[in-house]
Amino acid sequence: MQIEPGMTFAEWTVEAEADARRVLDRTTGDVTWLLGSSDDMRQVFNEGYSPADYVQSQLARSVE
Repeated sequence: MQIEPGMTFAEWTVEAEADARRVLDRTTGDVTWLLGSSDDMRQVFNEGYSPADYVQSQLARSVE
């Protein structure tokens, strides 16, 4: 899935964090261990991936 046209990186990161919290069933607490660095997130954002796709790929990597 592609990002929404006009979405800023800041909006993208907010959505990625919300999706990570939803998937992990955590309303509070740190999810940065899953999301990674802002540089990693920026690269994926620039490639056009949606926040949900990014979270899913991070989940897949964490279970390898």
